[in-house]
Amino acid sequence: MKKCLLFLLFPVAVFASSPEAEFKLGLEQYKIGSYSTALEHFLNSLVPGSKIYHDSLLWIAKTYYAIGRKTGDKKYLWQALSHLQLFLAEAKQGQELNWNYYYTKAKIYEGLGFYEQALANYRVAFLKAKTNSEKIETTIGIVRTALWLKKPQMAEEYYILISTSK
Repeated sequence: MKKCLLFLLFPVAVFASSPEAEFKLGLEQYKIGSYSTALEHFLNSLVPGSKIYHDSLLWIAKTYYAIGRKTGDKKYLWQALSHLQLFLAEAKQGQELNWNYYYTKAKIYEGLGFYEQALANYRVAFLKAKTNSEKIETTIGIVRTALWLKKPQMAEEYYILISTSK
């Protein structure tokens, strides 16, 4: 009887009650690589009108991308792109899209094999990058896609640009 009661109580302790708490749990699961569980929490945090609704859309896209990359199944990449488009549609009037949006979109396009679109988004992400690590990550993406597109001179330009920056 005691085992049965513990089993019934366990699920109650696992699920968060508010969208913010679900979002936080999703971030924790994403960081440790438990993408399916993270996706579940992010979907639970997707409550229209909540403070984290917009952020949830972005993290759902990032999680679908991670699942697609891990499994090699492009349907998850298409799901990621769909949620990123919802993120764009839900952006408030005049709200500037940041590095994270463009970098994520570029990675999704690259995963789908749309290298021209990926390169265009990586270049915008490079301009939006605020930290040195963001610039380095973006430059790696630019170099990779430029080489896929057989544009070694572009790869070389960005490599030189990042190696000479402070």
